Amino acid sequence: MNSLGINGLRGWLLFGLIFGYTLKAAQHPSLVEREFTHTEDVGFGNSVFLVGDAAILGAGDPAKGVQMRFTTGNVWRATVAVPSSPGECDYQFVSRSTDPSVYCDSSNATTLTTGDTLPVDASEAAPYIGKTIYYHSAWAEAYIVYWSKSSGVFVQEPMDDIDAGRVNGEKLFKLTGIGIAGDDLIFALTNGLGQWDNAFGQEGVNYETSLDFLFVQDGHVYNYQPAAAVSAPRVETRLVGSTATGISERNVKIYLPRGYDSHPAKRYPVLYMHDGRNVFSPGGAFGSWDLDLTASAEIQMGRVRECIIVAIDNTADRLSEYLAPTDNFNGDGRCDDYADFVINNVRPTLDVNYRTLNDPSNTLLMGSSFGGIATVYMGWEHGDVFGKLGVLSPSWWAIPNLRNAMRNASARSERVYLYWGTQESSVSADASTWWPPFLDGYDIYLSQGYYFGGDFLSTIGCGLAHNEAAWSAQMPTALRFLLCVNDAPNELAYLGQAPAVSIQVNPATSATATFTALSAYRYQIEATGDLQTMDPWDFVVEQSTTRYWQTLTADEAIEASETERFYRLRAFSN
Repeated sequence: MNSLGINGLRGWLLFGLIFGYTLKAAQHPSLVEREFTHTEDVGFGNSVFLVGDAAILGAGDPAKGVQMRFTTGNVWRATVAVPSSPGECDYQFVSRSTDPSVYCDSSNATTLTTGDTLPVDASEAAPYIGKTIYYHSAWAEAYIVYWSKSSGVFVQEPMDDIDAGRVNGEKLFKLTGIGIAGDDLIFALTNGLGQWDNAFGQEGVNYETSLDFLFVQDGHVYNYQPAAAVSAPRVETRLVGSTATGISERNVKIYLPRGYDSHPAKRYPVLYMHDGRNVFSPGGAFGSWDLDLTASAEIQMGRVRECIIVAIDNTADRLSEYLAPTDNFNGDGRCDDYADFVINNVRPTLDVNYRTLNDPSNTLLMGSSFGGIATVYMGWEHGDVFGKLGVLSPSWWAIPNLRNAMRNASARSERVYLYWGTQESSVSADASTWWPPFLDGYDIYLSQGYYFGGDFLSTIGCGLAHNEAAWSAQMPTALRFLLCVNDAPNELAYLGQAPAVSIQVNPATSATATFTALSAYRYQIEATGDLQTMDPWDFVVEQSTTRYWQTLTADEAIEASETERFYRLRAFSN
């Protein structure tokens, strides 16, 4: 099998691709952060919601709009990642009752303003045209059938036969320039003679991914060229001893993604889960999140990063271990000790025995109910460890002291997914006991500076109760947000899309380098005055982007005595 070749760069630029392990959050290229405010007294039990034509604003449905945060003077605020294209975003403010019985009722809305339009700058153009797809198949010819947003119909395009495949009789096909860069691509593959390659081999189930460069092989979507044969995902169990005060040893179940055994150079982000007995199929007495099944399906479709998931068993001391030490519920909280166990026993066990990425951006934590408040506390106290949090149906009512400590403080974790259902009654059938703390927890995260649709996402389970089935239903959304596939370096993009660089010289003063950066890479510009003798390269600047792509610039002062100056750009996966 031939591997895809890297396009060489000529001239003054030298380009090195060196793989490291720290990743940043990748913001969608067509989204821009905007703050909205509205001043009005809407009465007790009501809140102002932001509703607009964009999907993040509910697509016109008040029940799916963004609940704003109340501040002094009846000023309601929300910062939201809104579309930057086309050049405006239509929206309005409405007043809605926040009672759980009508929270999901679209008719529960009183219009406060109409016809508001937010002008926004058009997003920066991509450094490439549309999508690029590679495909291994034994077909004589291959075609891609994809949904065209511009025409509103499915379009068929032939793929080019560019190389031999993995075995005799197989080909490597390629097609470039279809779809919209940065957008979702919905597609299927066919030989044009009635045979189809659909996701999961099921008729009518298409592939769907946001990747701009992708490789399709054996029904799976990758952002790199996979091995000829890719190992299946699996779950194994380890007993982890404890050095934490009062915390007993316990089993952890470890999900290893597809290809873990086939790609020995790859390292993976790690998601740590509480209540481990209920995380993977078939689950325990209370059901299952089926997170292994969901993760495998989302990874297969190229919608979620390949990751390791660690399900940590709970014990009979679950309530006290998961409760913040600032609070009391049938005894003092001991989550500080439990956090010690996770951070200093479980995590090192994973780091030593598995190929992990262990910086905060790649270390995630998730739980529900009391496991949700354990996630809240550990993200609050250890944001330098857990960079991304999944907080589902947290028992906010049990941590009033922690809530007060968190209010209006600075954000400590880089990304938070928050969920709650409208029919949760884990404490009391009386909604006044459990619902207000949910609303307060949502408000707390907004008060910390998170912005909706960017580094914070909250969803509501209409009519859903406090159980594993409800939490399992949220997993596709939670995983796509917390483990966004575009957070990872796209190796295929760098095989075919080297950075475009230009140098502008300001005589006797400085030089400015301009180049297009892709997400999850950092860029280092270095300079030398003598290319022939290869004098040491001087460091000029290091930059990175959190967008899928972005134009960056770097300046260097030039000594008046210098007659020549050479530059090189190096790219590192973060």
